[in-house]
Amino acid sequence: MPFYGYLGIFIILIAEVLLFLKVKIVGIYFTPIVWTGYILFIDALNFKLYKTSLIKTRTVEFLIMLPWLVICWLIFEAYNFHLKNWYYIGLPESALARTVGYVWSFATIFPAILETNQLIKPIF
Repeated sequence: MPFYGYLGIFIILIAEVLLFLKVKIVGIYFTPIVWTGYILFIDALNFKLYKTSLIKTRTVEFLIMLPWLVICWLIFEAYNFHLKNWYYIGLPESALARTVGYVWSFATIFPAILETNQLIKPIF
């Protein structure tokens, strides 16, 4: 398995420990931190099992995808601005810190779904 798969597991485990210890920054960015670790781990697992993955074999596609994913998610957010179906709690007061969290979170959602799909698709 590529080294970054182990890094992904490490990120998840450390995030869990730091969340338990109530480290504030980890609590604020917990979702994108853990999604990042998950993506790294599942991508490495996909490469090990199937010799193909978003990060290792489709790197350019993966990198091009990230800003588009943020834009797509912002469309959902625009609808929610009017519908008010969800809201976020515990956001940082700083606009820059909030924006970093939004962009990082929005960029990890679809890659995690795509990686999971690639992992389990051969089973079905």
